[in-house]
Amino acid sequence: MRPEKEYTSETNTFETSLMDTTYASWDGAEWIGSEDLNFDSTSAAYFDMDMTLQIPEGSTRAAVILGAGDFRLKNSAMNIWGSQTENSYFKYEVDIANPAKPVLNIYVVGMPANGQTAENDEDVPDYTVDIPAEVFKEAGVHGTIAMKLATLSNINKVSCILNGVTVDNARQLNPLGASHDYNSFRT
Repeated sequence: MRPEKEYTSETNTFETSLMDTTYASWDGAEWIGSEDLNFDSTSAAYFDMDMTLQIPEGSTRAAVILGAGDFRLKNSAMNIWGSQTENSYFKYEVDIANPAKPVLNIYVVGMPANGQTAENDEDVPDYTVDIPAEVFKEAGVHGTIAMKLATLSNINKVSCILNGVTVDNARQLNPLGASHDYNSFRT
């Protein structure tokens, strides 16, 4: 039901401050705003990804790619490294080329990995982690692999769990930082 009369006013603003400029004056201060929890999925990429992988006989790798094609990395004006790249993503790859010593390869493509000053070749893993034998004890290296990628601090820290075993814990992928002060890269 619409009201019988509508009222329109000019746009107004207000400011709030404390007359006392010391830190003590902020004791008990509260923010004005909604108490509802809101998520901004474009800047805070909270997620858990659950998937099933299987490496067929004759193959040695299976991978999952996330964060592909982030618009900020495609535009040199938005890219903190001043470049523009079509290829940008994070890749988690189970590699059984040596079945006696399987590894998890983690690639950071389109930006330098944490601790690097420049990006390395996109075909070279930025991190390699040994996969414990218990991951494959029931189904073997060509059996089904339940993979879970779980974020902790946005996408800035990711854990990888394979068949219920934590293989890599709280890896910082975002080269800019690991706190909520940094934009995540899209999933």
